[in-house]
Amino acid sequence: MGRLLSPLAESSSEPSNNTPFSLYYPSQPMKPIIKYLFLQLLSIIMIEGVVAQQSDEVDVYDYRHYKFYDEPDEPDLTLARYLGVDSLILEMSLDAGLSTSSISYARSFVNYASRGLDRSEDGALLGNLKIDNTTLRLLASLGYKRSVVPGISHAYCAGYAAGVTTLSPITECGAYAGHSLRVDFSGRNYLGGASYRGVYTPDYYGVILDDGWTIASYARLRTGRDLYVDGVFTNSMDIALGASYRDRRNRLDVALLLPWSERGLRQASTHEAFNLTGDFMYNPSWGMQDGKMRNARVATSLRPEVIAQWHRRLTIVTELCASVNIYVDRRGRSALAWFNSPTPMPDNYKYLPSYYTADDDQRGVERVWRSNNLKYTQIDWDALYHTNILQRDGAARYAVENRRVNELYTNLDLGLQSELSAVVLEYGVAFDCRSGREFKVVDDLLGAKHILDIDYYIVDDATYSDNSDNNLRNPNNRVVEGDHYGYDYRLTHYSAMLYAMAHWSIDDMLFDVGARLGVEGVKRRGYYEKELFPGSGSYGSSRAITLSPYLCSASWQMPINNHTIAASLLVRGSCPDADDLLLQPQYNNRSVDDYDLTTMTSAEVAYRYTSQPFSFDARLYIATTFNARDVVRYYDDLVGEYTDAVVSGIKQISYGLETDARVVWSRLFSSNLALSVAQYRYMGDACVSLYADNDNDLLAVSTADMRGCHLGSPEVSLYGDINFSYRGWRAQLAAEWWALRYVTPSVVQRTKRVIDYAASSEERSRLMHVERLPDAFTLDVALSKRVALSEEVTLNVQFGVRNLLGSRIIYSGYEPSRIHLRSIAGRTDVEPFANRYTYAYPRVFSLAVSLWF
Repeated sequence: MGRLLSPLAESSSEPSNNTPFSLYYPSQPMKPIIKYLFLQLLSIIMIEGVVAQQSDEVDVYDYRHYKFYDEPDEPDLTLARYLGVDSLILEMSLDAGLSTSSISYARSFVNYASRGLDRSEDGALLGNLKIDNTTLRLLASLGYKRSVVPGISHAYCAGYAAGVTTLSPITECGAYAGHSLRVDFSGRNYLGGASYRGVYTPDYYGVILDDGWTIASYARLRTGRDLYVDGVFTNSMDIALGASYRDRRNRLDVALLLPWSERGLRQASTHEAFNLTGDFMYNPSWGMQDGKMRNARVATSLRPEVIAQWHRRLTIVTELCASVNIYVDRRGRSALAWFNSPTPMPDNYKYLPSYYTADDDQRGVERVWRSNNLKYTQIDWDALYHTNILQRDGAARYAVENRRVNELYTNLDLGLQSELSAVVLEYGVAFDCRSGREFKVVDDLLGAKHILDIDYYIVDDATYSDNSDNNLRNPNNRVVEGDHYGYDYRLTHYSAMLYAMAHWSIDDMLFDVGARLGVEGVKRRGYYEKELFPGSGSYGSSRAITLSPYLCSASWQMPINNHTIAASLLVRGSCPDADDLLLQPQYNNRSVDDYDLTTMTSAEVAYRYTSQPFSFDARLYIATTFNARDVVRYYDDLVGEYTDAVVSGIKQISYGLETDARVVWSRLFSSNLALSVAQYRYMGDACVSLYADNDNDLLAVSTADMRGCHLGSPEVSLYGDINFSYRGWRAQLAAEWWALRYVTPSVVQRTKRVIDYAASSEERSRLMHVERLPDAFTLDVALSKRVALSEEVTLNVQFGVRNLLGSRIIYSGYEPSRIHLRSIAGRTDVEPFANRYTYAYPRVFSLAVSLWF
């Protein structure tokens, strides 16, 4: 189906090699949302540790990376996915609901993945239900108690290799009874916010309700521009309602959740662009239109959700637990599209001084950049309108499109728990189905009348230019604002799983074993019939891809006075992501030629010492992944075609030591300390099969030399703080340090076919080199004062500064998959594209005022 317009649809209108080019661009202006009305509406956020919404999304894709913008996951720059910037580090570190892992909330300044593993290995559980970040955040906001634990026992039985956040219903954490209002100001992602939380509980210090019901509610509004990054803004609203019921035989928990958000995003860029603008928070995704700032990258999300758990005591020894989680996720992201026109993105490599070979040309382009002329350094929206209006046929050369996903998710778990003598058995069946329809719509024609819904990447191709229709079932190729175009398909991922866990004790020793076995399937259904792949090649249902995943886990714990030692083992075979099983799901029913389960083994040994003034945890772990796969979609410069690179046989290893400690120095002072030392590496080479995007032909098979490459997460992390508490005053000074950090390497750049193309050892070294990022250090301070206004009303004022020293920190970096081919003096040089980076925020101030009653 129609492809997302690539940053460089090569054309005759491309800038010459000696003339700086005036850039053109598009996107959607920030909708006028009654900002100040929001600020005056409710008072602000929940008690300590309220979980913030995904706040700072950053586009880390290379817009030249692929025509369809097949982007990696966007990093979340909140402190941790279950905590959030809004709570400020002071309240988080003293929250009794958290475990001892200080590293878990010291992550807002670097791209940190637990144990270097995929983020999906660091999950969350509500009973036996696996929940995602959005659900976790809102349930915690309702008052559900969070507990963060490493990968021992229940985490391994659920299949998580890096740890798990567990939630307890509000009726099991009565300390949250009452109401809270909070208003806060930050300037990071939004200017201000307000929230309310109320919990009515039958506990002795709350409001007694009839029939054992407990009711909770939560509402939060945020709005405003980011004060630190141009073009970034947030308008969001969260509404959550929860109800719990208890009697002698039944326990019911129900939550209704409704988060909505609209956010202007920022994108990664190169060091060259950062240096030329003198701004390391430079964001290339916005520009001026009619004197107003407009961002081309705007993300929207609306997600109504219901989650429920029912426990019923069937007999003295057996309890039934039925859980369900259903949500509809409607999300979209706007982007610029260009048709047979030069890219409007200002930091494209062809618009930077390094692209030019003549000194005079380089100096001329550099002067333009350093002049900070927004027509060159940002998107020139007015120029885009002007170009469209001049087209005689009314067809757009530039437009704003919106890539949308309407997803229905259903998760049902039906389980039993039986207490048989000294053994507790948990067993049941779980069903999971995620079905998402993905399509593009025309958001803004930027003054044009229509778009021709054709494949602009083959219009100049002698072989395929007559097969350019994106949708044969719509003979009228013209589309206008609001119409679907380009691609339209549904991707369904479903699974059914039997599971069983056993827990027993022998003397003081505790044992847990778990097993899961089931079937998973992936299927695509196309709603467009693309002319390149007519009939069932793109339209209708693809064949189902089915696999049989499994999991086996075991753990052991033995307490000895104040000491506990433990060990765990996990062996798992899991289904690859749906996108990694199809060559190009946007318009292709073709699956990859071979596929199998990705296998993981993980082992951990832990030690814990607990006493009143001092507690200490240490964990040695190792995790290996075999037969992982990925599909990289990019423009291959060696063959001059858009391609699908199927990377298979990926082998990775993570091993290291984690330690945490809490020290109570005196009645006034305490500290949290954490250290993580590890190695995250590729263990061996990977196989790369290159397929042509326009006909699925196999172009090449090569080996990627990945052995020893770093995975990108910091391998040394150190955290320490000192806390002061006296008569309502609390203060904290926290320091964080990350070392041995590397950019995320490109697999296709290291294939033998690319390395062999290099004519010299220097070129080969440049292709193989993995850049090490500078170490990162931050210092954070927070101060709060709690005042009892009456016996029932408490006021708390909190002020915090993140990155007090204003350190310049690279949050993350990655290698694009493309390479430069340059003809100089009769020879062709090959070198990788410039790495792209995202910088963490500078010094950030936060203020929060809370009222509890």
